[in-house]
Amino acid sequence: FSDDGTLVYIPSAGENLLRAIDWTTRDGITTPLRTDKVNWANPSFSPDGEKLAMDVSDGTQKDVWVYEWRRNRPTRVTFDQGNDVYPVWSPDGTQIVFASYGDAEFNGQLRIVNADGTGAPTAVAGQSGGQIPMSWKHDGTMLAVMEFATDTKSFDISMVAMTRGADQAWTAGQSTPFVDSQATDAVPQFSRDGRWVAYASDEEGVFNVYVKPFQAAGGPRKVSMNGTYPRWSKTADELLFLGPEGKVLSTRYSVEGGAFYADTPQPWTPTLTLRPGGEFSYDIHPDGERLALAAIEQKDVVRDHLVVMNNFFDYVKGVVDGKQ
Repeated sequence: FSDDGTLVYIPSAGENLLRAIDWTTRDGITTPLRTDKVNWANPSFSPDGEKLAMDVSDGTQKDVWVYEWRRNRPTRVTFDQGNDVYPVWSPDGTQIVFASYGDAEFNGQLRIVNADGTGAPTAVAGQSGGQIPMSWKHDGTMLAVMEFATDTKSFDISMVAMTRGADQAWTAGQSTPFVDSQATDAVPQFSRDGRWVAYASDEEGVFNVYVKPFQAAGGPRKVSMNGTYPRWSKTADELLFLGPEGKVLSTRYSVEGGAFYADTPQPWTPTLTLRPGGEFSYDIHPDGERLALAAIEQKDVVRDHLVVMNNFFDYVKGVVDGKQ
């Protein structure tokens, strides 16, 4: 902007949120996974890799859908008023837990629904509210969640013990803090063996990915410089995350004497993901060889016009004064 308040900008290339879903392999080859374009986020593969859960917005509310990609069959599984987001599969692949909240405020109620769409979603008994599910431990005993901290106005990470009764209904135990700091700590993900939890934190001013032992003693290990949204491979000792400019990076790791060691992150694929916003935009298939994402290479991004706005400072003053 100029001193007299004239603003000139290039519109974001990510303003169109209607996207198809692509397969992308390590060599950057992209093929269609789902060609229908919808406003989707937070994709999550079922344990067997045959289905992809996601939350989809119709412009009014968000609901959880399950896509059987071999049959090209999408199924909507939630119909509540408000928003149902962040689907996480149960370890046996039969159910999905998600966060449900109304239009006016976020209350983060944990609910669960059958993955085949039968029956109605039910509330997880015993929950304390204000929680977003992120990852379910492979043995079903623990759910990693994000909880909003009213004192710091940021998210912390907690663990919620999960038990299943004779009636097959799930009950949540009291949440236990796992990462509780003044920073925003978010998107926890259990490793395939349940020994480690990867998460993102902005404690150094920018988001980085850390790995912390789930139950053993020891502090977190930083595995990235500027990264977030980690995903573990199910077939290899490999951790993926979203790095700068939407590039999917990965780090190979080893465990020696109970300590976690990560190699220098490298591009998992030359393909970029350009999904904006604070949500997952990809997942790795259980076979460890391909990603589901919205893949757009830089050469396909067209920025062909500028926007000029006069009297920008007057506009900002009006916003501050509540007149805009």
